Amino acid sequence: MKHTLLCAVAIVAACASTRPPSGVGERIDPVTVDLRTKAQFFGAPDAAPVVPPPGRYRVEVAGPKTLRLVPADGKEPVDLSAVEGAHEEKIEVPVACTFQSDEDTEQVVLRLPGGKALLGVRIYYET
Repeated sequence: MKHTLLCAVAIVAACASTRPPSGVGERIDPVTVDLRTKAQFFGAPDAAPVVPPPGRYRVEVAGPKTLRLVPADGKEPVDLSAVEGAHEEKIEVPVACTFQSDEDTEQVVLRLPGGKALLGVRIYYET
């Protein structure tokens, strides 16, 4: 658990330094992320493994330690267990991002106003 929390702090810090790309006339939704990597196992709130398929998701808070990924294609939302973290960026609205911690591992972070953040709990699951 200690390792997970240390990783959460590092990832939230790395995510805080990233900025979404800006485009002329493009409106950016600060809570939308793209999961690109296949077979990303996260922990569901009931501790079962869950694998959201690659795609675009709106990231929401679904509970004190739960993130909800709402697929842009209208499919069923996916709830992820989350650990709490912190950030130092002053933001007025939630901001989501993904962070590639290695070539096969993508993390989901939702930074909240007031310096709090939630990190989707990645699990390593043998298939």
